[in-house]
Amino acid sequence: MTSNSLKLQTTPFDVVRHLASDGMMASYLTACYEEGGTALFLKAIGEVARARGMSEVANNTGLTRASLYKALAEDGNPAFDTLVRVLDTLGFRMRIEPITPDAPVVRDMHAAPGRVRVMEQRTEYNLRPAAKTPAKARKATKKAAAKKR
Repeated sequence: MTSNSLKLQTTPFDVVRHLASDGMMASYLTACYEEGGTALFLKAIGEVARARGMSEVANNTGLTRASLYKALAEDGNPAFDTLVRVLDTLGFRMRIEPITPDAPVVRDMHAAPGRVRVMEQRTEYNLRPAAKTPAKARKATKKAAAKKR
């Protein structure tokens, strides 16, 4: 009995070959952030940078290629400034938008990780410091308290 053994030959998937346009890159970055969080987003930025040319991105950001690879790895922890410079060099920008347009979002410290609690009513925050009492009023209050003793 003879056996014909066929070997299946595969090649590793490299997303960089498929990132041909700015629109495709932007969609890829958005999907990675929404689906995989920070780690996958950083890796996706690294892959987009490779598609554009890592040496050119490194030169335009003022970083070395090695530090850029390290910062954009899945376990990397780049400074916000580094992230903004890389995105700017790649021709992208970040945009912040509310999760729900009517209610502010508050992270609940006691909820499970990744869970968000939405406040039921709007809270007004007074950002102005309270007016200080004039020095004469404070002295008069102290004198009155001293007389009572």
